[in-house]
Amino acid sequence: MNQAAQDLIGEHDFTSFVASGSQAKSNVRRIDDASVVRDDVNDEIIFEFEGNGFLYNQVRIMVATLLEIGNGQRPVDDILAF
Repeated sequence: MNQAAQDLIGEHDFTSFVASGSQAKSNVRRIDDASVVRDDVNDEIIFEFEGNGFLYNQVRIMVATLLEIGNGQRPVDDILAF
């Protein structure tokens, strides 16, 4: 998942990661850092994203996509296809 999260870094058109109902004039955003860390002590997976702004439900959809990659439902390079 962390490897796939690196494909989110940079300036991209995140149309595939925005929920309907968004009223943003542009779906282009910049993500400066993305990481996925497993906390075995608390049995958690921590997702962190830093960027210049996020679209409606963008982070929720990115996390869901990364979880599908982690569960083997999508290939690790699937984010590049968006």
